[in-house]
Amino acid sequence: NDDGYLVINGQVSQVKAEELDGTKGEDGNIWTVGTEYPTTSNNGDMFLNNSTWNVYQYNGEEWVLKGNIKGQDGTSGDGSVAVEEILPSYWMSYLDTKIAEINAKSESYGYNADAFICITDQHLDGSKDYAAAVINYITERTSIKKVIFGGDTLQGGDNDKELLRDYINSFNDDLTVLGMRGNHDNWGNVDDKAYYDIVLRPLAEKIERLDDLYYCYDNDDQKIRYIITDSTYTASDGSSNLTSTEQLDWMKEKILELDSEWTTVVFHHGIYTSADISSSTINIHNDGQLIIDAIDSIYDEAQCTIAGVYSGHAHRDYLGYSTKGYPIIVQTIDTTDPSLQFDPNTQNRVDGTTTEQTFDVVFLNPTTHKFETIRVGAGSNKEIEYPEKIVQNLQSVTLDKTTATTWINGDTVTLNAILNPVNVSNRNVTWRIKSGETLGTITPNGLSCIFTPGANTGTVVIEVETEDKGFIAECTITIEEQATYIDITEQFSWTAGAIRYQTGAEEINTATTNWDFSGFVDVSSFESLRFMHIQTTATTTVYGYVFYDENKTYLSGASNYGSDYIPDEKTIIVPENAKYFRCMWMNSTHTQYQTAIQNTGIQFYCYGYLKSTEIKGVTLSKTSVSALISGEDITLKAVINPYYGLYESVTWRITSGETLGSITHDGLSCTFTPGSETGTVIIEVEVKAEEDKTFKAECTIQILEELQEIDITDRFTTWTQGCLNATDGSIDDNNAGYKVWVYSNQVDISSFSSLRFMQAQTTSTTTLYGYVFYAEDGTVIPGETNLGSDFIPDEKIVEIPENAKYFRCMWMHSTHTQYQTAIAEQNIEFYCYGK
Repeated sequence: NDDGYLVINGQVSQVKAEELDGTKGEDGNIWTVGTEYPTTSNNGDMFLNNSTWNVYQYNGEEWVLKGNIKGQDGTSGDGSVAVEEILPSYWMSYLDTKIAEINAKSESYGYNADAFICITDQHLDGSKDYAAAVINYITERTSIKKVIFGGDTLQGGDNDKELLRDYINSFNDDLTVLGMRGNHDNWGNVDDKAYYDIVLRPLAEKIERLDDLYYCYDNDDQKIRYIITDSTYTASDGSSNLTSTEQLDWMKEKILELDSEWTTVVFHHGIYTSADISSSTINIHNDGQLIIDAIDSIYDEAQCTIAGVYSGHAHRDYLGYSTKGYPIIVQTIDTTDPSLQFDPNTQNRVDGTTTEQTFDVVFLNPTTHKFETIRVGAGSNKEIEYPEKIVQNLQSVTLDKTTATTWINGDTVTLNAILNPVNVSNRNVTWRIKSGETLGTITPNGLSCIFTPGANTGTVVIEVETEDKGFIAECTITIEEQATYIDITEQFSWTAGAIRYQTGAEEINTATTNWDFSGFVDVSSFESLRFMHIQTTATTTVYGYVFYDENKTYLSGASNYGSDYIPDEKTIIVPENAKYFRCMWMNSTHTQYQTAIQNTGIQFYCYGYLKSTEIKGVTLSKTSVSALISGEDITLKAVINPYYGLYESVTWRITSGETLGSITHDGLSCTFTPGSETGTVIIEVEVKAEEDKTFKAECTIQILEELQEIDITDRFTTWTQGCLNATDGSIDDNNAGYKVWVYSNQVDISSFSSLRFMQAQTTSTTTLYGYVFYAEDGTVIPGETNLGSDFIPDEKIVEIPENAKYFRCMWMHSTHTQYQTAIAEQNIEFYCYGK
């Protein structure tokens, strides 16, 4: 009861709840009273949380919730407590009035609107909190069955995992609770896995998700999509996992796939920064800007209506608007902690009154294009309009190129059709060769088309025609005898970070992620390069472009010094013995990007000037490989040296083992199909060049009844102290804490279909290290992290990705604190087998 005495079978006892601490029951089990679980317990022991008044029993592995004793009349016979018994009396008449208001709004909207409860920034730390009970009371008496967290449900304490589990379990089973992480939600002991297990696993059959911690929820009846992002910050400056483009690209994809009948709203915790109570305005957060920029970048193209963005984090009610006109809604904090109160409109929050909780019942009405909120607790109702997305009629079509140049049997030309406006409902087009039909072929794919030149010079005109209204645009392509400057722009893949021009080393941290650096591009065929460069006068910005030899060892480089953030075309000589080239470009997240790059329409490009078109040799992508009887096809590619050398013809033949399979070929590519017998097949390619010169290369194929596993452990010849990032392939060997790990040299695995190797596991969510693959040009093909049992050796069997040529992994160094117990004492060593 309110005086702290236990009420047993309706009778007030002489025992206070706190007096249970340390007592022993007749069965010998110990009672503990406090706010945190006992550190040592026996099966059957009891624990009373005197903050939440929940009762738990230890089952030998974990504490199990048994009920709650803080009721008006005590607990019911099954250990549960009715909502009315949990809620203090001052809530009851207030809630009945709110419920009448909610039901009246629901009845007036009928089928046209969807409703949900949004609660944010609870900052649960064991203090008194009736939010779940209040929400249960409302949802039991209304049609609302969705609850969305706005982030920072937790504060960051040692008992967060238990607190979060209790909080989620306190909501009625018939509610759909959509959790979203804020920056505080992983400050305590709730890592990614724990958050997923507690909050998101119950949603597994209700949501579509890409990553476990961001997902979307669809209301198919009203055609409304709720996009829930993951907003956990990883640095003091607020930079987050969104600096990776994966989640942003996923969000844009989920918006673009909706048609004009749909409405979507995006939830992200930190759009605006927090500010003290004296501030009349707040600023957009750098992480929030990434969300807004991503939405704005596809806003015109999207056919669905983007109703707005819902946010927390700023600890105040606030309303902003994007440049596209949709609202950015910030909802105030739920907790009454005075140190967290930054809202001048809801400053006077008092425990023991209905101002101790604050959340909104939100009605989203696609018919009226409004958010209408009913505030429960401190604050007031709101009515917020959002612009309807009207799909326009098609007005014209253009191509991204009106002229282009290629050469005989040379580079393909990609054309993209641009519809005006971009969000028209009918996006169907037809591609055709208007003239020069014999000079090449086209491969249409929606709004894109690829032209492949043939063996003759001439002029080709390609046109695109829209299905709606029959608008036409065309491009003239000139096919020359040989290339001069060759466009190699599409060979550049990009990663957030920087390249140091003095060493060629990669640098990836929060200070450099507004730049992008390219992968390794083969420039051995070129005499010089002409490319678009970004200049800066900052003497501390020691980044630019770099050349490497065939082993990817640094040769030379130059910085991007010059006029401040000015695009500048560079023409440079390719050094002798240089094979690979990498450079930098400004990322769209850079503060100067909009004014210096995007608004001028300038993009990165790179052209190479050929040293010579004379062929010096030819190699095959595989020189030896295994195949199974009647198994999968083997693809071989002939590589001309130099890459852009001119040739007259290519001939493929089986020179040995003709009865063991067959080949099909097309230009520089050949496919071998194994038959039903074992044996050895030799395939040869012959390239005829100028002046009747011919060059040959061959591949030996062993046809087996089953694939053989080969020990390749001895190919791992070099182990270096440091850590390998399994996401982007970057190396960190500077941090002393990483030198208890070692990473291997790159091992050629192109002959294998799978690998079996020994890995060291760790549960640390900040340890993003494991194994990674690389393409022949050095492009990273992400592997997997070594998350798993803590410091336990684990055998991994992985399929080798298509186009992967090299493999690199990590192992535990003998200096590691866990090495002796986890590795050496078990006499386990690193090994690797290829099949």
